[in-house]
Amino acid sequence: MSEVSLPVRIRRAYRNMGSAQRRIAEYLLDHPHEAAFLTTTRLGEIIGVSESTVVRLAMSLGYSGYPELQVAIQESLREVARIRDLPSTEPAEASKARGPMKEQLAAELANLDATVKSLDEESLDAAVSLLLKARQVFVIGVRSSFAPAHAAWMLLNRILRKATLLSMTGGSLRDEILPIGKDDVLLVITVPRYARETLGALERASSVGAGIVAITDSLLSNAAEKADVVLLFRHLTPSFFNSSVGALAIVNALAAGIVERLGVNPDNLLTDLESVHQHFRLASTDKEPSSPVTDLVVRRTVEE
Repeated sequence: MSEVSLPVRIRRAYRNMGSAQRRIAEYLLDHPHEAAFLTTTRLGEIIGVSESTVVRLAMSLGYSGYPELQVAIQESLREVARIRDLPSTEPAEASKARGPMKEQLAAELANLDATVKSLDEESLDAAVSLLLKARQVFVIGVRSSFAPAHAAWMLLNRILRKATLLSMTGGSLRDEILPIGKDDVLLVITVPRYARETLGALERASSVGAGIVAITDSLLSNAAEKADVVLLFRHLTPSFFNSSVGALAIVNALAAGIVERLGVNPDNLLTDLESVHQHFRLASTDKEPSSPVTDLVVRRTVEE
């Protein structure tokens, strides 16, 4: 069996599915514990489709039949359980009493692990291709998604010099999104509850035929439905806020992919940035402490 996971297969095929197949796919994603042990007859009854429709969906996803698809669901469940129950190096008593901060850190590790395992190289490459060929990249993220959106804007602008952050300062989103056209790309980062501003930007980008790259939590999110490329990340935490670790990891991966595709030497980017810092140091009466890392890069570049 191919190592491509069931969620990835569904994501790739979702746009071309009929309404009945979409209902089955959505049920498989939303109720994997039930679907893992249902017969095709019972699954069809629950969703309101024929048994043959269930079988055809399984085969359209690349499985030999429904039994093989069920095996894939069961494997996914075992992987989720493994991630949630990552072994701890702490004694059991210490683990119980480790407190909210260590619980948060453990959740972030699990989020990152789950995010990395959910991504496939094809989707990452497709996102890089869209960003590279865009005339302009518009980036949006609201509330807990703003931090990774800002990081994406900063990195993309540093590498491509054609990124715009939709900051929405003073309610200016409608003006900021107005210039987007069919040769542009909207990079959207969003998790529940999906912000009205994000949905508005998606509607605008979709209506003009712009490319859309969605970094989101589910194939069934509004962003995923309209996106050309969907990159999923897990955002669960034991606290009241969403985790952005997975989204940031995807942003960094995209930046690294763009640099590689352009054939740019990362040392040159650091050297250019350091030259700008030098100008600001000269303009200041205070001596700014240097960074050992950037000093090493500059020294190595000069020596070469």
